[in-house]
Amino acid sequence: MKTKEHSDRKTELVQRATELVARQGYDSFSYADLVTPGLTKAAIHYHFPAKEDLGLAVLDVIGASQQTLTQACVEQFGDAALIPLMEHMASRPWEDKICPLSSMQAEFNVLPAVMQARLKALSQREVATVTELLRGHAKHHGKHLSVPAEEGARLLLCAMKGSLLYGRTDGTPWTPKVTKRMLEWLFE
Repeated sequence: MKTKEHSDRKTELVQRATELVARQGYDSFSYADLVTPGLTKAAIHYHFPAKEDLGLAVLDVIGASQQTLTQACVEQFGDAALIPLMEHMASRPWEDKICPLSSMQAEFNVLPAVMQARLKALSQREVATVTELLRGHAKHHGKHLSVPAEEGARLLLCAMKGSLLYGRTDGTPWTPKVTKRMLEWLFE
C-alpha cells in the first residue's frame, strides 16, 4: 500500500520536473537536477525507474492542467470563455520559462516514441479545444471567423507560444498584445 508521503513525493517530483521542462527543456535535465537533501537519485528512480516514466507523468500533469483550466473557464464564461482563458495563460508568471507543452513540442524529435504519441495527442486536444473556443467566441459576439476555425486556433496558439519565447528573450510581456491583435485579425 502506498502512503500519502509516497504520493506527495511523487507529485513533488513531477512538479519539479515540469518546472525544469519549462525552464530548460526535457532533454536538458537529469535526475541529478531533482536531487535535494533527503532525496537521492535512487529514491527518484524508485518512483520513476526511467526518465521516460517521469516525462509521461509530466505530460499527464500538463494535460490535466489544460483540461481543468479550460473546463473552469467554460463553466464560468460559456461561449465567452476564450478571452478569459487566453488572459489567464498570458498572465501566468512565466519569467524565464515557456509553456511546458511548447518546450516538449520543441524537442519532439528526441523524445521516446511513447512520449511522442502522448504529446501528439495532447497537442491535438489543445488545437481542438481552442478551435471550439473560437467558434464559441464568434457565436457569443455575433462575428465570423476570417479563416477556418481550426486554422485560426493554430494561428492563435502559434502566436501566443511564440510570444512567450520572445518575451523570455527580451524580458517583456508580449503575449497579451499579441493575443489581442490575433483575435482582431481572426474575426470579421
